[in-house]
Amino acid sequence: MTTKRFYKITKNQLLTSHEFYSFLNKTKIKHIGKLPTQFSKAGFPKNQTFSIFDNLAKTLRKLGCPDVSSLNFSFRKISFKLYTVHKKDDAFFGVVYRLCFNNFNFAFKIFWNTDIIPRLKEEKYNGRYGETASGLYFNNRSSNCAFLYCGNPRLGWIISEWVGPNTDMRHRAGVPIQALLFSKKLMLSSRPNNLINGIVVDRGDILPIQKQVNLTLKQFQNKLLKAGPIESSKFIQYLPTALQQKTLISLLRSYPNDRLEIGKQFRHLHESIKVHTLKRITKIFFDDHKLLEVLFQRIWSLPKKDKSRIFNSIIKNFGFARTIVVQQIRSIPIRSRTHFFKDVMTHYPEISKTTVRYVWFLPESQYNSVLVSLKPHKTYHKLVKTLRNKKSLIDFLSQNCFLRVSVL
Repeated sequence: MTTKRFYKITKNQLLTSHEFYSFLNKTKIKHIGKLPTQFSKAGFPKNQTFSIFDNLAKTLRKLGCPDVSSLNFSFRKISFKLYTVHKKDDAFFGVVYRLCFNNFNFAFKIFWNTDIIPRLKEEKYNGRYGETASGLYFNNRSSNCAFLYCGNPRLGWIISEWVGPNTDMRHRAGVPIQALLFSKKLMLSSRPNNLINGIVVDRGDILPIQKQVNLTLKQFQNKLLKAGPIESSKFIQYLPTALQQKTLISLLRSYPNDRLEIGKQFRHLHESIKVHTLKRITKIFFDDHKLLEVLFQRIWSLPKKDKSRIFNSIIKNFGFARTIVVQQIRSIPIRSRTHFFKDVMTHYPEISKTTVRYVWFLPESQYNSVLVSLKPHKTYHKLVKTLRNKKSLIDFLSQNCFLRVSVL
């Protein structure tokens, strides 16, 4: 397939992750789109600039996409700054940084997942391939969608228009993205973070329109008979809140061979019943570790006020799931994160070596406090080495990205 043919398809069709990946593999294209005009006007060579972002993405992902309060570097005597974008809830598919130079801002997104296709059917427009595909389709077509400039879907990064509180959405050409999606029987999710000043910033947050938004128990039972337990479990979220917990537990009991798939629907339950549902399921199915692992992998979706308490409870009572819980430390409210980290490092030495790497997700102001309190700990030297990775990051950028880094 020629490059011209590829761009013609992606411009005129809203492709899923799998479709986009299939078309991309038929070409020799490495980088998608064009660099922002501000880069070319500043005299940045195209290939060299793309190489910088390739290496930057690989390095940050290798270090766990850490929070960066301000990473300053220069290229061709032009200063750059990189900031972590702090959101109310952490992105499931990637981390967004704000890239600044010459008073211009851009959104630099690095994707977590290395899967070719997102596992969940309703999230098939998400991930590095899905979001790149939707960006190319909505460019110059939607009046309220952040513009996608360029990216490398194989390495999992994109650069998009930076949208802030002062971004003016008036006089933007095109049709609202909601109308474009409605014509394809799709819709945006209701996640509030996705809209900034009326502009959609996450192009992959797309769901199929549900014809039946509210289900009665009788309708759900009919769907269960026709579609089976796995497919029908995806509609538990559309039952009245009072019935969701009872229905989920009933399915888990009735279909033991499908428990793992049914359990994934826990994260879609109404927020007000999640904690109680988790407690009931862990009590009823306490000996089914595989099911509990599926649930514990989704505790990042718990209400913010309950996270610290539930995280600590699981760490204390379910030894087999401690690593799973620690991996989600980023979703704990920032004010409680340091205490949780210290507690795990001190009381659960068997996972301390794994926990050390997540020190990046603590507030930078707490680093000294953590080092002082954990100095007697046997992994203290590894902790120090992990924090020194900031210097390693600077060195790597200097050597591999052709950058002169000044301050972190």
